[in-house]
Amino acid sequence: MTTPSPPPPPGPLTERVARSFFALATGELMSRLVAMGALMYLTRVLGPAKMGTLGFATAVCTYLALAVHSGFGDVGTRAVARKPADVARITASGTMVRVLIALPAFCLIVVVAQALEDTGPILVLTGLSFFSLALDPSWALKGVERNRPVGQALILKQSIYVLLVLALVGGPEEFSRVPICLFAADLVISIWLQIIIMKGKDEALAFGDGLTILRESAPVMVSKISRHLIMTFDVVLLGVLLKGEAADRELGLYTVPYSLAFMVMSLSVVLHDSYRPAFVRAMERGKKDLHQVCRRAFASAAAVGAPMTVGGILVAGHMIGLIMGEEFLPGTAPFRLILASVGLLFLNGVLHNVFVAADRLRQETAVQVSAAIVNIGLNLILIPRHGLMGAASATLAAEAFSLGCGFFILWRRGLLAGVRSILRPLLAAGIMGAAVYLVGHDQSLLVTIPVGVGTYSLALILLRGVPEDAGIALGRRTESDPS
Repeated sequence: MTTPSPPPPPGPLTERVARSFFALATGELMSRLVAMGALMYLTRVLGPAKMGTLGFATAVCTYLALAVHSGFGDVGTRAVARKPADVARITASGTMVRVLIALPAFCLIVVVAQALEDTGPILVLTGLSFFSLALDPSWALKGVERNRPVGQALILKQSIYVLLVLALVGGPEEFSRVPICLFAADLVISIWLQIIIMKGKDEALAFGDGLTILRESAPVMVSKISRHLIMTFDVVLLGVLLKGEAADRELGLYTVPYSLAFMVMSLSVVLHDSYRPAFVRAMERGKKDLHQVCRRAFASAAAVGAPMTVGGILVAGHMIGLIMGEEFLPGTAPFRLILASVGLLFLNGVLHNVFVAADRLRQETAVQVSAAIVNIGLNLILIPRHGLMGAASATLAAEAFSLGCGFFILWRRGLLAGVRSILRPLLAAGIMGAAVYLVGHDQSLLVTIPVGVGTYSLALILLRGVPEDAGIALGRRTESDPS
């Protein structure tokens, strides 16, 4: 008999979300800083051409990695949030299902690799990550809001990866070792997290829970593949249209700065993962509570995403030059457009959580498929004419289309509220941008970053735009918590 679910953890919503976000964000930020060290090393050791090959292999393999993931990060997290007492059983079942999906996914990559003479071996090695991903139980820990070990795992994984890269990759001829290093780091950490969940538990192995999550997550999987098309179809198309070492260099100029955008994007993922259990519980209580969580989530998303997007666009050239070297500076202009699309993702993540909590995944799938079609069409038109700038423009346009459609659907059904809470953070980010521009956005990062952080913080406080859920970090409590 299933153990009844315990009540939500004590403490106001603000405290739980803030604690969850802090644990994940700290781990994500520190792990990204460690990973940045590896990126700085690899760009200088391998150069744009080899980095372009790695970027192409990663873009192709991620499509099948999404199938392995199978929406467990959303539907699986929701299942655990609803029945936290059954976390070990649900995790074991979900892991078995994901391993079974990883096997044919890897076989398919091997088949695809046979048709790609130059990048085939790298594709196969990159495909090993399917198995470490299948074993990763982070989705279950997030469902019960045990995010401290997840944050620690992020740091440990990147630390192991960096040490392996420094030890095993010494020149362009050894670039094939990079995906092996990543696989090894992922595997060690996934096993460690499994031990944390399963320690002291004696669960009978069964496929029931995992198959249920897989079935319910089919729309999520289609949505994620469509979203991945928006983010990476341009990379695949560039890899198909461009030939030779010069083509690999162009790919490197596009995909390596893209990795900086993914670092910003990871904060969006962390933020919305932290809010997802709150959305699920609020939806069960009613629309009033859902609207309150929406308002807070929008405020937090804008407060985190707006300054990073505006600031990143202004200092893009200096960031690329400092982290990757002057060889990669021609990728600055498309990188700015990609950063703008990532800024929209901060808001799109709130809509995604509402779709998940309200069990309207099929509608979200329709939106994402439509946006992917828009993206593919624009890429086919713009890349032959405008190259890297055309690819980045197509991504930004598709992201804007997705956000607009998702907002319209949820607003029409009365599931969305609090969008105005983004205005003050956006205004503060605009003031910050003006200050950085006046000081000179071409100045050293040692000048522009302190000016930007100081101006934004002061503007946000004066405009009274500090999100309510940031109050716990300042030692405050809010009086309007639904829980």
